[in-house]
Amino acid sequence: MAEADPNTPIDGSAEIVRAAAETGARMHHCHVNSTSRRHIDRVLTTLAEARSAGSKVTVEAYPYGAGSSGVGAFFLAPERLSAWGLQPSDIVLLPSGERVADVNRLREIRTTEPGTLCIVDFLDEQDAADEALLWSSMIYPDAIVASDATPLLWPGGATDSRLWPLRPERIHIPGRPERLRRRSGEWFAKQVPGPGPRSSGAARSCLLVCSILLRQHGTRDI
Repeated sequence: MAEADPNTPIDGSAEIVRAAAETGARMHHCHVNSTSRRHIDRVLTTLAEARSAGSKVTVEAYPYGAGSSGVGAFFLAPERLSAWGLQPSDIVLLPSGERVADVNRLREIRTTEPGTLCIVDFLDEQDAADEALLWSSMIYPDAIVASDATPLLWPGGATDSRLWPLRPERIHIPGRPERLRRRSGEWFAKQVPGPGPRSSGAARSCLLVCSILLRQHGTRDI
């Protein structure tokens, strides 16, 4: 993203738009909010202009203000955090739940255990402005509300056996399915209070997600 690195040859969202216009191919912008952070409005405007010109561009967004990566990722280097408006305390290590205290601790864990999974809070869901940015990506025309694949974390450090069926009481999944279900349900309640013209395509997609999750998990936390 140009805002994070002014020396980048071409902004990622601009590259998607250009490829779609020049080739006629369909382009899909994954994780549009977690990759755009507080520049979501600018990115969505770029994509909307391309769509208006006839390009086939779609997006996918998380229903929460956090992403996940390995703590050794390039963009989490202490000297890179400010480019994304982040600070060490925005990083939570998994599975311990430790919130990184300072730059020294971040450097330590990146040196000793760079593959440690972590959650990165890129938006503050308690802040009204950040919450508005989050919803703007979810209600973007034809947006897909989704999550990505986070490995299962087993108590005691055991690895995933991949045997089916899994035993739910032995699994700790760090937040994502629970938050996906809860946030999708909240969004559906806000956007579709009942039958009528507000039942947009995105809302119908959300209904499908909710119905699947209800069948899998029941009504708890929805």
